Amino acid sequence: MTTITYHNSEPQRVDKYLAEKYPAFSRRYFQDGLKNGEILINNKKKSPSYKLKPEDVIKINLPLEPPKITTKLPANKNVQFDIVAKYPDFLIVNKPAGLTVHPSIFDIQNNSIPPTLAGGLIAKFPELQNIGEDFSRPAIVHRLDKDTSGLMIIPRNQEAFRLFKEMFKKHLITKTYLALCWNMQKKSPSIKEDRPIKYKTIETFIGKSKADHTKQATAKNPERLINPKQAITRYRILKNGKVPCLYRIGKIKKQEKQISLVEAQPQTGRKHQIRVHLSSVGLPLIGDRKYTSRLLKNCNKNFSQHLLQAHKLEFSYKGEKYSFTADYPEWVKNILDI
Repeated sequence: MTTITYHNSEPQRVDKYLAEKYPAFSRRYFQDGLKNGEILINNKKKSPSYKLKPEDVIKINLPLEPPKITTKLPANKNVQFDIVAKYPDFLIVNKPAGLTVHPSIFDIQNNSIPPTLAGGLIAKFPELQNIGEDFSRPAIVHRLDKDTSGLMIIPRNQEAFRLFKEMFKKHLITKTYLALCWNMQKKSPSIKEDRPIKYKTIETFIGKSKADHTKQATAKNPERLINPKQAITRYRILKNGKVPCLYRIGKIKKQEKQISLVEAQPQTGRKHQIRVHLSSVGLPLIGDRKYTSRLLKNCNKNFSQHLLQAHKLEFSYKGEKYSFTADYPEWVKNILDI
């Protein structure tokens, strides 16, 4: 137990004060301690935003010795993933939903490494440990969100890592995603099996939301965003259906909601790009609580994660053309009977 008395005359947020006093630990470390009651102010539990006053007594029941920082990512043989293809220079793997690709800076700082694809990869292929630019992301040249499943390229040597990194930077790799979405569009295109479905293009800026810094947002005017970047996504609706869903529009109660299987091809690589862009055109991902209309809050309760898969990868590497397609995920088979 560590006890501190606050003597400053100026009020200061307790989480910020502790993070500055103990720079070896992140601000989030102290925020979690305050929320869990492991840090008390005047023997009472307070929120991280509490502003300290002179003579406040802070009691900390957390380790405050600087942690030994991990410099080598531990292998994790319990991580499960499928190897789709294996070549001398690279692997194609199918990441399951719910698995993080690599640990965060917070995980590294606090020596709390969760199961990750990177850890699973070096358990199966130890030679990948030293490939890449950061020990916490060995052989990771691109990423998928934790709840997004699907195909990823894993370089097997440093030259391949450099080449694939350059290819991603120059948008020379075609990535095709499948998303199952709530269809909130007023007019949805009719789908005829004997006719090809045309792509539509979304071209806006994406950046951090000024209203909610935990979310990305999209806008035509970049001044409405924090750190805006141009983003382009091509998409088309492949199939429509309906699922039971209790929601209300005004005073009208609804019993079911139209859903659409959407194919999306991001032409740029912005954070949460597909989720943000599809939501902006009335096609929020099923299960995506961050970017879905409040009207569908009850409907999303039946889904543990957003329904998005990196379905196809196409590229040329050293003069050879490659194309890989994942099997339809279970949620497509179960909900749309494909």
